[in-house]
Amino acid sequence: MSIIVDFDSSRAATSARCGIAFIRTYLERDIPMLGPRIPAETLRRFRTMLAHSQGHRACEVAPDRAR
Repeated sequence: MSIIVDFDSSRAATSARCGIAFIRTYLERDIPMLGPRIPAETLRRFRTMLAHSQGHRACEVAPDRAR
């Protein structure tokens, strides 16, 4: 799964909304079609937790590149 968000363009806000809508659709419709019957809100929280954890590790590995 690849999400391309173009923050360099003048349409950054639109691009971000499209990315968020894509993730919402993926969690609410696509994942349940694969079998798991986990509420979309729980999946969203889990995804947020993983993203936070990954970002935290990136800061530990390369603290000078975190900003």
